[in-house]
Amino acid sequence: MKHTVIVILLLSCNQSLYAKETRQSTVPTVDIRQLISDYATRNNQPILIDPRVKAKVALVGQNKNHIDYSTLLAILYVHGFSAVKQDNLLSIVPDVAAKSRALPIVEDAQGTIDGNELVTATIRLKKIPAAQVIPLLRPLVPQQGHLAAAPLSNSLVITDRYSNIKRIRQLAENLDATYNEKFAKQVSSKKRKDADTELIKLLIDSNKTLRDVCATRAAASTKFKR
Repeated sequence: MKHTVIVILLLSCNQSLYAKETRQSTVPTVDIRQLISDYATRNNQPILIDPRVKAKVALVGQNKNHIDYSTLLAILYVHGFSAVKQDNLLSIVPDVAAKSRALPIVEDAQGTIDGNELVTATIRLKKIPAAQVIPLLRPLVPQQGHLAAAPLSNSLVITDRYSNIKRIRQLAENLDATYNEKFAKQVSSKKRKDADTELIKLLIDSNKTLRDVCATRAAASTKFKR
């Protein structure tokens, strides 16, 4: 009986400590739709919210009543949403649907754009073929973004957050500046020669195998006739 009482007391103590730690570690959350609505009211900003925009936002060290546009974009980004502005109307939509909207097209060094804003840009390359850059840069663009090559103008077309586009632009320009056309042609020529050699070898081996099969069948046929 004594041991049973001790076990019960220990369990009660552990539960009390767990409940206390849980209360202390709980971060208050706010509904993202309410957060957007409060921002719209404070800034007199018409906002259209997509029905798929649903999330609970955990704000740490941030007053929900003091959220500015830059912070709002950061919150949307963390939860997989984007803000698309058309005239005076701001639409809040999932990232997967945002790239098909009429996003602003930006040029290099436009400092007035927030880093978390979704935009489209073109990156013109001088030496390196744009198609060769795509496999190197595509892993750096999120799935909901877009990256493609325009061969006729030797440019890259990209849709992503502005901060990431600036990073991609710098990388592409660095690759372009260090591109050695003569060396690239030598590598390409060597690859073609290696491929031709492998093909010839494969054809010779296949032809040899075919001759062996024919010879075996002929010998078997002669033996059968005897």
